[in-house]
Amino acid sequence: MKTSFFNKNVLLFYLYILPLGIFAQTTTVNFPYTGSIQSWTVPPCVTSISVTAAGADGGGTYGGNGAIVTATIAVTPGQILQIKVGGSGNCPTAGYNGGGNGGNAASAANRGCGGG
Repeated sequence: MKTSFFNKNVLLFYLYILPLGIFAQTTTVNFPYTGSIQSWTVPPCVTSISVTAAGADGGGTYGGNGAIVTATIAVTPGQILQIKVGGSGNCPTAGYNGGGNGGNAASAANRGCGGG
């Protein structure tokens, strides 16, 4: 069984909200894997978000863990973002919105599995 420090297939937004410019408040928004596009509207007073994205794992017994990427992104209050959380790979196909398909082989037992 594969293990990872982060819960796979989840996208996290850390919001820094400055109501009235006095106190900063941090809110975390989780987007789990759903297999379809999700949308999120930037709240009032939010002009940047910190995003941590953990990539989905590859398919099969030996499929590797996805990368973890963190970035701060400028946004506009009221902006609608499309969230596309990728899914884990399968054998031999790739996961939703993610990695490539696995390779073909002479037998199903030797084929490669798809990426997440």
